[in-house]
Amino acid sequence: TSGSHQIVATYSGDTNYAASTSLAATITINKNPPVVVLTSNLTTVPPGQALVLTATVTPVVAPAAAAEQNPTGAVIFYDGTAILGTVNLGPSSSGDSSFATLTTQTVPGGADSIYAFYQGDTVYGSANSNTLAIDVQAITVTPASQNPPTNLNIPQGSQGSVAFNIAALGGFTGAVQIVCSVPSQDDMTC
Repeated sequence: TSGSHQIVATYSGDTNYAASTSLAATITINKNPPVVVLTSNLTTVPPGQALVLTATVTPVVAPAAAAEQNPTGAVIFYDGTAILGTVNLGPSSSGDSSFATLTTQTVPGGADSIYAFYQGDTVYGSANSNTLAIDVQAITVTPASQNPPTNLNIPQGSQGSVAFNIAALGGFTGAVQIVCSVPSQDDMTC
């Protein structure tokens, strides 16, 4: 396994020679370095669509026939410094690679920088993936500053209005539908 090992040789002796043990030799086994490649089903994510991220972990050096063939462990998906999710690796159907797939609809609207971090296992070291630039199309809705600080009180027979600021994120250029609903017990139109 990877790490530092103290190796000694012991001679059991015979009728002419006494038993003996060698000095320890320190052997350091380095973990096999992997390459992590992150791909996505979309680079521009329309509202309501799921983003599918796939991290493929491949050993730089092909493993020995008797060694662990596919990297194991988990991949953490990041949007900047925020964790999107953690997924365990599964072996690919061919070759020495393993992969982890995360499907999410929680990536914030706007421009996002997403990468994957493979934590490593006892044989393979940890590694970061490439970074993907993803635009998530969305809108933000915030109350306008001219609105009353609390509830809007409308005297009977008069009218009132409130305003909202709507901003597009991630290149969103679609239509925004404004819907107003009135409780059934109120004699109001909206």
